[in-house]
Amino acid sequence: MRRSSLFLLLFSRSANVSALLYNGLNTTIANWQFLGALNSTIASQLPVACVDAYTAPIDCAAEILMSPTTKGKKRTLGSVCKTDCAASLFAYEKKIRSACIDIDEQLNRAINDTWLESAREGNVVLDVYWKNCLRDLNTQDICEISKTDFEIAWDAAVDEGPSTSAAKQAFCTNSCLTQTIVLTAPTSENLAQLQEMCDNTNDIEAFPFIDAMRFAGKLGAAQNGSTAMLIPGTMAEVVQVSGAGRIFGASVLWIVGVVLVIMIMG
Repeated sequence: MRRSSLFLLLFSRSANVSALLYNGLNTTIANWQFLGALNSTIASQLPVACVDAYTAPIDCAAEILMSPTTKGKKRTLGSVCKTDCAASLFAYEKKIRSACIDIDEQLNRAINDTWLESAREGNVVLDVYWKNCLRDLNTQDICEISKTDFEIAWDAAVDEGPSTSAAKQAFCTNSCLTQTIVLTAPTSENLAQLQEMCDNTNDIEAFPFIDAMRFAGKLGAAQNGSTAMLIPGTMAEVVQVSGAGRIFGASVLWIVGVVLVIMIMG
């Protein structure tokens, strides 16, 4: 009885989304291009504890699931980017990872293109929240970073000149820029170098998303002496490419005009 009731919950669709995510990411919001509902084939094979974790409430406004290209999303960020939401998403991911760890190889492949897998990997809070909700650490205003801002910040971050240079000091004192660089090129080596460069102005290790990045395994060493980097979708106009089961952020690459890939050579 409990299982059949659960399935009814899994497949329900509604144009009127509630204020909070009462069913976790298990929802489909067509006009926002969010496809989170599990299908019957996958749901029937998953452990009950895993499905329960995925359908648990999240303390976030539903608007947090808007696609980056949805008209009006930018205006909603001030009201939906709450610390309670970030904490709730992070706790939600931890419970999913614990409950969904014992899944056989076939099921692992089946959930590869779903938001369940994104949550299990720890990418949801980074893609859905932090890439949209960075705040200036001094003013608490939502960060607005243009492509030009980012390019200037990147030049300062990789410049091998003295850390006392005006460009580096300007970069280090701008918490929006430093947070964005850390989110964009997340390796332990990059983090350590930025921390050393900005030691007297910004405590990079204390950025609010660092624990989430470690949980998602984003702060590993650069492979083969290089790090590939894409400008995130919050920095400029993005073009979406739909995936098989998820749309925006966790399932696709955000494309800013022509994809900009920067290599940090070791």
